Amino acid sequence: MFNNSSNIRDILFSKSVLSRLLLVNICVWIFVVTINVVFYLFNIEGAGGLRGSSGIVIYFGLPSNIDILFRRPWTILTYMFVHEQFFHIMFNMITLYFSGKLFLSYLSQRQLLSVYLIGGIFGALFFVLSYNIFPVFSDIADFSTAIGASASVLAVLTTISAYMPNLKIGFALLGQIKLKYLALIVVGIDLLSIQSGNAGGHIAHLGGAAFGLLFGYLLQKRFKFSVATNALFDRLRKKFAKLKFDLQQKRYNRNVEKLKVAEQKKIDNILKKVSQSGYGSLTKEEKDILFSNSNSNR
Repeated sequence: MFNNSSNIRDILFSKSVLSRLLLVNICVWIFVVTINVVFYLFNIEGAGGLRGSSGIVIYFGLPSNIDILFRRPWTILTYMFVHEQFFHIMFNMITLYFSGKLFLSYLSQRQLLSVYLIGGIFGALFFVLSYNIFPVFSDIADFSTAIGASASVLAVLTTISAYMPNLKIGFALLGQIKLKYLALIVVGIDLLSIQSGNAGGHIAHLGGAAFGLLFGYLLQKRFKFSVATNALFDRLRKKFAKLKFDLQQKRYNRNVEKLKVAEQKKIDNILKKVSQSGYGSLTKEEKDILFSNSNSNR
């Protein structure tokens, strides 16, 4: 499936949501790695006092510290697109591709985007809450950070597993496995791996998986959950449109204010020239400016 360049182009550059998600993740990874390489080669001290590393994940990774999270609310979304290690992104993107293709065989593009984003948000909530609730994390809760698309990817996988639980897929060594058993295996591995290192990552995975299982189950039962998610995205789109308009209006107002200040400064200089040398010393342009300003003030 990955044996020639045309297939790679089809996978990454088609107009599907799956291709866009893959491409965004890969582009962000290339950007992060490139910046880190530059900082390493020039031995530059990056964010957080990290020498030889840009520490860019500090600004785009999800902090477990709630105070920092309130100052960086965007990280709830950005963390699910950020990777540093090659094998981390490779595994996530391969899993996302195959589970996403399976997902789109039965569900819609919009549902895929909803599951990816909301599953990632559930993973973020599980990560932050667990690090601030369980005493075992008390020593590291102030400076831990989560990155990666794993929670979102697992949400996609578990959604289609809950929606089509008896669908069989083939594995080279394991043979045919029903999706419901695959989901149980994946969730079980994460659950049992919490103590083995990267506890926060495994907990975030469980958050994404929990959402996926719930979403897929409700879809299977013909519950109109998709209506709620569509309404949520419509509301978010309207809010972003309003925010964009407000920002444009503020930018316009700032520009108008700058023009007014510049115009007033020019008029003040002209009046100063009149007081020092008389009206006859003004150029035609200066007289026109003074005349138009006096008319506008009537």
